[in-house]
Amino acid sequence: MLLADFGIALSLRHERAVTRAGTTEYMSPEQLRCPFKRHPSDNKDRTDLHYGLGVDVWATGVLAYELLHGYPPFLGSHREETEQLILTAEVQVAPQLSHGARDFVLSCLNKDPADRPTVMQLLQHTWVRQHMKPLR
Repeated sequence: MLLADFGIALSLRHERAVTRAGTTEYMSPEQLRCPFKRHPSDNKDRTDLHYGLGVDVWATGVLAYELLHGYPPFLGSHREETEQLILTAEVQVAPQLSHGARDFVLSCLNKDPADRPTVMQLLQHTWVRQHMKPLR
């Protein structure tokens, strides 16, 4: 399975990511810390709000969790509750998940983006490699 979503994309070489946008259930803690913007230039000078590629690793973890469980890892009855769960709740994984699947999901959903694996590390993860088939 290959997935791509460039609905919200920017070049990190040319601008700083400080936008709170996307599907709430897939937003990372660092995205949720960004205030809503009135103008595209809002918050561009706020280096404390800048986020990087870790948001994509987080979203990959949410997607993997949802594919394995049938629902996202943080789901409240309304947007504000979902946001609070993303910021504070521990991830609860099904006990029947393999060690590899559990490790993959939990590493992606680390609240601290500095402690998440890189995309290249995810591609080398044991769980991915044991199920990956070469592209033709």
